[in-house]
Amino acid sequence: MGITPEFWAQDLQGYYLGDGELRLRPQDLAKFGLLILRGGGWEGKSIVSTEWIRKATSIHVPIARGPHTSYGFQFWILNVQGHRVIEAHGYGGQRCVIIPSLDLVCVITAEPVTPEVLPDAFIGQWIIPAVEGKKNE
Repeated sequence: MGITPEFWAQDLQGYYLGDGELRLRPQDLAKFGLLILRGGGWEGKSIVSTEWIRKATSIHVPIARGPHTSYGFQFWILNVQGHRVIEAHGYGGQRCVIIPSLDLVCVITAEPVTPEVLPDAFIGQWIIPAVEGKKNE
């Protein structure tokens, strides 16, 4: 896929950490989102099985508080304005937002500064209406 991490921490034996400390360029994070959106395929090849993508982005842990309503395998699954939204969160505000019904991948690489710019509010208030061609009042 041509993804080269900007940084990926390793343990003392040289193994890459699987629980975090991976920094990707926005273009590479978008490639990851497209891989998920396309069911595991990249340039005509299956990179990850469609079945695993389906399971990973399915609800496994329902959560009854806050904007994040459910959790899959390292993916948040929520509903924003009637759209199923899949999010992968990373360190420092990195987010890969996938909205299959809009054929959309959105990458965010900054921590929110105020509640008005929280990623989920921003997506619901600005991104979805823009893609749907609706004016934001």
